[in-house]
Amino acid sequence: MKAITHTRKWLEELYMQYSDDLIRMAKHRIGHMQNAQDCVGEVFLLAVMKADELAAHPNKIAWLIKALDFMIKKHQRLHTRRKTSVDANGKTITEYEYIHLLPIDEMEATLFEDFRSNEDGLFSAYRDILTEQEILYLIYRFEYALNTNEIARRLKKTESATTTFGSRIRNKIKIFLSDM
Repeated sequence: MKAITHTRKWLEELYMQYSDDLIRMAKHRIGHMQNAQDCVGEVFLLAVMKADELAAHPNKIAWLIKALDFMIKKHQRLHTRRKTSVDANGKTITEYEYIHLLPIDEMEATLFEDFRSNEDGLFSAYRDILTEQEILYLIYRFEYALNTNEIARRLKKTESATTTFGSRIRNKIKIFLSDM
């Protein structure tokens, strides 16, 4: 009984410490607060079910973010339309379209508003050397843990152009840090 009480208290502390950050991350990826809260709720339900695994994990927040990523992708799969058609040669073509709950442009505006209002933000040191689009790439990549394909879609670039774009940003930051 004492072990259950200890586990419950530990999970409550974990929830109090990280839930707001996870909800914010989910909201920016999904674009809808209620769905973001649902995803985070599912993450903590998973944490309760796998409490022993989480307790043994050396990086609790990484475990929670990985679980959140899984829940968000599950949510996005549920909000994807599949369109199947047949081309002139009789070959079946399947296209997938994500149903956006929040327009990407509105999401970007929200990200920049958050970025500008937070002087001590994650990328505040790079404001002078990077463009808004470069900072947006960094936010997508590192704060919201999006993959290259998702970033390319949001930046309206090809995947290879987005990979090159990321490499150029990385080189810009390396030069900036070497000059410090």
